[in-house]
Amino acid sequence: DKNTCIVCSKELVDDIINDGCLLCHECNNETVSLKVTDKKYEYYKERIKKWIISNFKIITWGSRNEQR
Repeated sequence: DKNTCIVCSKELVDDIINDGCLLCHECNNETVSLKVTDKKYEYYKERIKKWIISNFKIITWGSRNEQR
């Protein structure tokens, strides 16, 4: 949905667009302070990656091999 956070799916009312991605304030604040070594880093990375792939019709190496 266009009006929901790409990480937590919260409805966006007065939130921001961060580099073309819709994030609620809480997720934006969380992502900017994360370090690669943080446990939550992988969760946020995967959620954002999934959104990018689904919205820009990107084929990943794994999905490309599965289609053959």
